[in-house]
Amino acid sequence: MANAIINSNPQLVFSYDHNLKLGIYNYYLKDYDQAEKHFSKALKYASDSLNIAHANYWLGKTYLGLNRQDQAISCFNQVQKYHEKPSSDFLFIFGIALYNMEQYEDALSCFLNYQAQTKIDFQPKELPLFIAAAALGKKDYDLSRDIIIKEDLLDKPDFYPLADYVLALNYYLIGDKTGSLNLLRKIVADTLVSDISDNARLISGVIYSERGEISKAVNEFDAVIHSQDEQFKEYAYLSAGIVYYRLQQTLKATERFDSLLSRYPNSSMSDMAFFYKAKIQEQSRKWNTAQKEYRKFIATYPESPLAEQASINLGRLMWQDQNYLELVLFGEDFLRKYPKSQNRAELFYYLTKSCYYLKNYNKAEIYGEQFVREFASSDKVNEIYYLLGQTGIAKEKLSYARRYLSLIHSGDFYAYALKDIGDTYLNQDSFFMAINYYNLAERVSTDTLLDEIRFNRERAYFLQGQYESDGLMLKSYLQKYPNSSKAAKIQYQVGQYYLKQGDYREALHEFNRVYEYAPNQDLLPGLELDRAECYAYTGNINEAISIYLRMINDYPKSPLVHKAIFSLANLYDTSENYDNAIVFYSRLITEAPKAEENEKVYFNLANIYRKLNRFNESAGLLERFILAYPKSNRLEQAYLELADDYMDLGKFNSAEKKINEVLTKLAKSGQVYYKLATIHKIENRPSQAKINFINAYDFYLKEEKIELAAVSLLEAGKSTVIEKKYDEARELFTRCKNLTKDERIRIECERQLQAIAEKKD
Repeated sequence: MANAIINSNPQLVFSYDHNLKLGIYNYYLKDYDQAEKHFSKALKYASDSLNIAHANYWLGKTYLGLNRQDQAISCFNQVQKYHEKPSSDFLFIFGIALYNMEQYEDALSCFLNYQAQTKIDFQPKELPLFIAAAALGKKDYDLSRDIIIKEDLLDKPDFYPLADYVLALNYYLIGDKTGSLNLLRKIVADTLVSDISDNARLISGVIYSERGEISKAVNEFDAVIHSQDEQFKEYAYLSAGIVYYRLQQTLKATERFDSLLSRYPNSSMSDMAFFYKAKIQEQSRKWNTAQKEYRKFIATYPESPLAEQASINLGRLMWQDQNYLELVLFGEDFLRKYPKSQNRAELFYYLTKSCYYLKNYNKAEIYGEQFVREFASSDKVNEIYYLLGQTGIAKEKLSYARRYLSLIHSGDFYAYALKDIGDTYLNQDSFFMAINYYNLAERVSTDTLLDEIRFNRERAYFLQGQYESDGLMLKSYLQKYPNSSKAAKIQYQVGQYYLKQGDYREALHEFNRVYEYAPNQDLLPGLELDRAECYAYTGNINEAISIYLRMINDYPKSPLVHKAIFSLANLYDTSENYDNAIVFYSRLITEAPKAEENEKVYFNLANIYRKLNRFNESAGLLERFILAYPKSNRLEQAYLELADDYMDLGKFNSAEKKINEVLTKLAKSGQVYYKLATIHKIENRPSQAKINFINAYDFYLKEEKIELAAVSLLEAGKSTVIEKKYDEARELFTRCKNLTKDERIRIECERQLQAIAEKKD
């Protein structure tokens, strides 16, 4: 009817009164959208403050109906602006809007003012419950509880179960979990309204979880998950997942978090679910997967309150994984994103140590110095002082190193700092100062460092001139500290000293004494290798072979085993035990194709094959060498020996082809041209032989190999004689005779010149 009246009187469309009335009419019909339109029009045509306040009042109530709380509050603020004393009813409505916006203190003030200004008979029956709820939100637990008890709300059916729920929350927040649970169980048992029941179950689950009654907590959360009402399922999935996470039941936890993320992709709790999924991978010690999950979380939820913690967790995993390079980039980015983070000290610690391990000492200094400036009270400060000292030592800034090491006055790094200060003085030949600091370090040192301090002090005495040799210094150390943890290693070094001096019998004697100190397994392979070498040099070949074989069998994974195999093969080779030499040389090529000794191995093995007239095998081996070591310094030698093998096999075309490969791929040399000329000579190709002998002569001259140049001229002359070019031959023999100092070559040149003269006569 109202719309019909308006439609028949168009002028009323622009009337404040009629739009207000039409809005009220639609408001009571709960047609809030139409009501909003008309109240907005009424507000537009309001002519005075009272009308503006009145229109805003009704528009605010309409926004409450539309659940647009912030707009409702904005309207109610306008009411207060344009009306000095709005009605008490306004205070009640305004309080509801403020309560819905979680502005509990202001809401409570409105409710209490309304209660004071309105007679009891005219107050809404819900007012005490609103006061109790707002007081609870304000954390005025006593007032909230007193209102419920004073007004007997628990005994009034109209307030069940809301009053019980508010009081249950009150009990929970003040720590009375038993009282809270009793009320919550009653709500769950008696309430048919699923949203209130589900909310009660959620809080019950939280209480059970806090009390350690995990199965009961999970039952409550799962009950909400299987409820018909969707309102609290997000919370239930998240809460159940967190409980399972704490129980380390990772599959069930992951299932709950995945359900939350798939069912409610836009949930405000999705970031927490994702975060806990990453923590589950970390909890399961799946470090790489955890890092991927944290990276994905940071990229997906960059604004999440958990993003910083996720970043810290990721950084810790990188540190644990020793991924120093990436950690530096990550840490620098973190400090840019979170310049005021509470975790700055931890990040600077990681950055300093990572840069040090990466040998980026300049950056290590920058981050370390900033750490000690900002976090001087940190329990890590001595460690950073020590690390700054180490960067100074690494950069040979010894004064800088001493400055930071001197700042350490106690704790785990104190003895190390004193010892390292001594080392810096030792490196600067300040032996007196070095010895002084070693003495100080010895007084406060632990057993693990004591031996190193004492050894460095003995070295300072040696450099000061108190010992004639390293060997005597090492022996003196053993006499002073026979129970040192370094005794076996020092005794081994004594043997190595004599080995370097070439005194193999004394070296062997000292090596055998190492066993008196119960050497650790790391020392034994090197010790056995050196003992075998001593036996070999003293002529006890069989004992040397026996030790090499034992070492190869006992320490197959030692990095020294390839040296043992090579030395053993060499012994067999020099002893002309070629079969065994072939076995061990071949084993080295097969088992360790990149071993340091392998270039020599190919040539030694090829030489054995050549001695046994097994030229095909020698040639095949050298072909393999050329493919395996295309940048070797011995490549030319390989080609030349390969050409020799083909010549021995009568394959002169193959030999010539290999020499031409050398001339094409490698630098030209007298040796290569001489080999090519020799092939031509054998094949009776005197013209080509002469040309390449002369080429060999030219290169030998450049290489300052005069006698080889002379031999090349001699051979060139012989090829020219075959060509019957006697004048040219005479010139070549004459040049050769004048060039050489070898009497045999001179005699041969004279003989050739005499033969040419006789032929001309």
